[in-house]
Amino acid sequence: SSQVSVYGDVNNRNDFQLSLTESISDKASLNAGFLYSDNDYQSLFDRNDESIMVFAGYFFSLDDQTSLYARANYEDRSSTLDGFGFDRILLTVGINSLF
Repeated sequence: SSQVSVYGDVNNRNDFQLSLTESISDKASLNAGFLYSDNDYQSLFDRNDESIMVFAGYFFSLDDQTSLYARANYEDRSSTLDGFGFDRILLTVGINSLF
């Protein structure tokens, strides 16, 4: 897909994602997955980023409108432009509630 930013950058992006979800009870589920992304930015500086992300999560439903979750992500991003590559571990814990 192509995206244009407010700075006029054109981002030609290709993604591949695989994810699995497994119910372990009526109220709980696990999910895990993999995401590969290739971004070609065309602006003042040509830049190409590739990233690989793996993730795993746990979800628990308290009732029809409220659930708890915990998720761990690892991302490895490489870039042809210095300063845009990184490794990241992101841990998230939260609550979702519908009103």
